[in-house]
Amino acid sequence: MVGKMTRINLDLECAKIGENIISEAKKNNLKIKELETLIQKSLGIIEEDGIYAFYVYLKSKDAFRENSQGNIILKNIWKLLKNEKLKLAIGEYNEKEVENTFQKLCENLENHAKAIGEQK
Repeated sequence: MVGKMTRINLDLECAKIGENIISEAKKNNLKIKELETLIQKSLGIIEEDGIYAFYVYLKSKDAFRENSQGNIILKNIWKLLKNEKLKLAIGEYNEKEVENTFQKLCENLENHAKAIGEQK
């Protein structure tokens, strides 16, 4: 065996991210109801249009302006992607790194989808 595969409990990690998002929003006096609406729209976009569209949408919501709703969401998603067990992102949270990472994730997902389609 080449290496030991590590497991991650995504439900638990997502719950932690959710708690962090709410905590940061409260600390920055952001309106929780508006944040919930942004999260719901973001999830709809990721489901309908994919991971890169999700990034573009949050970028349009000031994802790189400190303490904005978009910033709090995307920064916490970045932390999840950098999780030592997932290792889907490297580098610091900045526009260039985040955009490059989401582009690569999108390309990788497209390649996996094509491979699955070819197997059928």
